[in-house]
Amino acid sequence: PPFVAEGTAHLPPSVGTLRGKLHADTGVFNRFLTMTNAKLILPNRSAIAASVMFVNRDLIAAISSPAESNALAKIV
Repeated sequence: PPFVAEGTAHLPPSVGTLRGKLHADTGVFNRFLTMTNAKLILPNRSAIAASVMFVNRDLIAAISSPAESNALAKIV
């Protein structure tokens, strides 16, 4: 993948828990997904830290959530 975004993904309250069902569904995510405490990892493995990051839903190839938290997400 060209880049990876890691951080806390913010979802609408009506979504509830998405464990095991994370995907870039238009019914779940607005056009842009908001992430806080974010890090953008580039192809050369360098990283850019940001307090807030917006990710275009249409460019998401995969989403994962670490087992220890529903709030954290890795977006590829």
